Amino acid sequence: MNDAEQGRLVDSDTEGGLFFQPVAGVGADPLIGAISSFKRQMALFNRLALIGDEDVGALADRTYRPPLAMISAWRRPAISREGALAALKLAEEGCRDDDPAITGPMLRAAIGYFEKDL
Repeated sequence: MNDAEQGRLVDSDTEGGLFFQPVAGVGADPLIGAISSFKRQMALFNRLALIGDEDVGALADRTYRPPLAMISAWRRPAISREGALAALKLAEEGCRDDDPAITGPMLRAAIGYFEKDL
């Protein structure tokens, strides 16, 4: 796959694009911040890629790839219910897009949150 095919299409700004904001009061969960950053940068990549004025690989490097690397390397459980839910939603997107780099870490983060209460 080329770099453009690795990107995710964000359907709307409010669904998870540039205006995606975590639920108020859960700023203490770093997973929500990581997911928010990824979604904002993915939306920015999609917009700028449509303009086509820049090399897609370079654009990916300066937009979504850094937060994607953070998400892909995530090894801690979510520390809030909202973070676990955000992780599950992103894992579902990863399943839909056949992206195990996102799916596995986000499922583990959510499961880790729910297992701590058992």
